[in-house]
Amino acid sequence: MTTAPALDEVRTEPLTRLYTGADGGSRFGTWQWPAVQAEIAPPAPPVIVTMPEAAGQTMLLRLPAGWSCEPHPAPHRHLMVVLHGTLESTTSDGETRRLPPGGAVLVEDTTGLGHGIRSVGGEVVVAITQLDGGTA
Repeated sequence: MTTAPALDEVRTEPLTRLYTGADGGSRFGTWQWPAVQAEIAPPAPPVIVTMPEAAGQTMLLRLPAGWSCEPHPAPHRHLMVVLHGTLESTTSDGETRRLPPGGAVLVEDTTGLGHGIRSVGGEVVVAITQLDGGTA
């Protein structure tokens, strides 16, 4: 049986990250989002919650079936979560990853060659939250 971490014990929640490498090309990596176990809605039991990340605007993006775009840098740093459908993203070095419903990626390649995206197998709905500040 596993013991729950102490309420103030810091851990991380891994999240896919899309960033610009030293050569200006886009790359996939992993961001370790700091998290703790905390009581956020007493009397509900404690849950694991990530540290707050300052955010600006939030929007939904609906991509029709078959939609795709040429590689581009992200217009701003943002967190993208797929709500419906499957989104495919390709970095400038050719690595491709698919995000199913519930899949999330921290997009930080705001300079350089950028990434391409396309909807796979039908319409895709994505929630995008613009994040404040620089690299996590």
